[in-house]
Amino acid sequence: MAGGARTRFGPFLFDRRELRLWRDGSPIDVTPRALGILDALLERPGELISKDELIAKVWPRTVVTDAAVAKRVQELRSALGDDARAPIYLHTLYRRGFKFVGDATPESGAPLVGREAALLQLGRARQSALDGERGVVLLSGEAGIGKTRLLTHFLDTCEVAGMIVASGQCSPYGRDQPYSPLLAALAAIAEAMGKPFEAELRQHAPSWVQLVMAGDDPSTPPFAHNRHMLLLELTALFGALAQRQPVVLALEDIHWSDPSSLIALDALVRPAARTRLLVVATLREGALEPDDPGWRAIASQLGSVRHTQIRLTRFSTADVERYLGTRFDVTTAAQLASTVHGRAEGLPLYVAWLSDWMQDAALSHDRIAPTISLPDSLVRLFELQLTALSNDAFELLETASVIGPEFSIDTLAQVLEKDPHWTDTLLRDVLRSSGMLIPAGNVRSRRFAFTHELLHDTLYRRIEAGRAHALHRRCAQLLRRIHPGDWGEIARHHELAGDPAHAAETRIAAANAALAKHGFEEACRNFEAA
Repeated sequence: MAGGARTRFGPFLFDRRELRLWRDGSPIDVTPRALGILDALLERPGELISKDELIAKVWPRTVVTDAAVAKRVQELRSALGDDARAPIYLHTLYRRGFKFVGDATPESGAPLVGREAALLQLGRARQSALDGERGVVLLSGEAGIGKTRLLTHFLDTCEVAGMIVASGQCSPYGRDQPYSPLLAALAAIAEAMGKPFEAELRQHAPSWVQLVMAGDDPSTPPFAHNRHMLLLELTALFGALAQRQPVVLALEDIHWSDPSSLIALDALVRPAARTRLLVVATLREGALEPDDPGWRAIASQLGSVRHTQIRLTRFSTADVERYLGTRFDVTTAAQLASTVHGRAEGLPLYVAWLSDWMQDAALSHDRIAPTISLPDSLVRLFELQLTALSNDAFELLETASVIGPEFSIDTLAQVLEKDPHWTDTLLRDVLRSSGMLIPAGNVRSRRFAFTHELLHDTLYRRIEAGRAHALHRRCAQLLRRIHPGDWGEIARHHELAGDPAHAAETRIAAANAALAKHGFEEACRNFEAA
């Protein structure tokens, strides 16, 4: 579903991230499986989706009867008010599959308020890249200022403009693993392009084949003898891709980047030769101390490369009123703007979560009272929402926070020692009802992420120390079985489980793995940690 997380058709609005459906602004209660069917069909509107393909996407690794599929299709049809004999949206082709036949229009969700100047600068950078000029843009601001929201919107416009879009997420847990965000970005291109990308990869960056492509392939070329050769290959690969289509490489939370990725980024953006490549990175102000080695590395790399910095600021009262006007009627927006702005202190994330909270609180009222009592902090707002969860849902989210900001259903189920189907169903129910989670990756990836790191941190801090140690120990043992080469992540869980002996052993393995990729800085960090 290119062009954004939301799609509008007729009186309906569907949000694939939250798996929620609205009709004329009112939410419709539909099961996650039925919404999964809608999501799969809207990914390829007008195309026939076979029943087997639908089952693989919506019921992965599950034995499903035809009757179960038919039941969810009928549920979806009822929610849409569709007639199987004269379908407006959902057309069934007997024994062949299903097709979405309505007019679907992607949209990027609520309008971006107070970001007109930033969008103008980003648009200029995109046009320069389309014209063949290599560029770097840095989106900076405090936590909750809306960097990810703005970047997501911008990447949607790049996709519509015909650019190759590749995104990588830096993580505080991945700073000791070389090239983590770049490998994620290359994997995203591989998934989007398929065989053509693999051909370019083998031709221009043979050493990266074994880093990007999963599995043991006997035809995998030998690895580069040194880092200089490795980076030359990466530069050649992006140059070849940019000859096919303009490329935008997005790196989120670059303040958490591993050193090798920063060095590779410098190699990509420094050459003077013209190429259709745009790099956009987000940076959280205050995340690192000025004397942190990571901050010094970022300052050194960016200080020597021409780049555009866009610093995002908090909402004004007028911005808040405009935002509330996209969620409520004009009168209510005007009445609440000053109160919401004061309580949120203009922080966009807080404004958005307060708006969600007010909408939920006003479901049984005709309109929101201008004197409504608002939570006095973002953390307090999170805690109020957490107390509304069932015990099972709360335990699920707590356990997920131990795994990390992003996690897979299968890993979570094994750490919880629960059935994967039960875990999947509960996760999707939490996603649909609370807005605390979003899908990470495509429908088949079975991965989720917390909507914001502040929510993840709030959950994690609530866990009693003994329980946290036990869960981290279970995570480490599980990862040793299912991802034995993910040494950095395994070491982190051993450390947080209070198991220094296994942590040291694993850090040494992580250091040797980093050395094999010419990640010398990461190897040093791991050896020091051991």
